[in-house]
Amino acid sequence: MMIEQTVRSVLGDGLVARVAVTQGSNRDGEPITRIEVVYDDRIGTPSAAAMLRLVDLLSRSWQAADKPGFPILSYIALAEAEGLHAAE
Repeated sequence: MMIEQTVRSVLGDGLVARVAVTQGSNRDGEPITRIEVVYDDRIGTPSAAAMLRLVDLLSRSWQAADKPGFPILSYIALAEAEGLHAAE
C-alpha cells in the first residue's frame, strides 16, 4: 500500500508499529481518508519535522492523483493503543 510505505519511509520503519487507512466521509458527506499511525513509543516519538514532511508528501500526492477529499492523520503511541484495546 502506497500510504503505508510513505509513512514508514518518512517516519522510519522501526518507529512505525502499524498504519491503518480507512475511507469515510465528513458530516457534509465529502470523502475523507483517515490515516492512523501507531508508533512504538519504546523506540521514540516521531519528530515534528518528519510529521510535517509526511503531511506535505501526502498532500502533494493527493493533489497529483486528483483524489477526492483529503487525508486526516492521527498519531498514537503503541502503549496507549494497546491500553485502549484492552479497555474494550
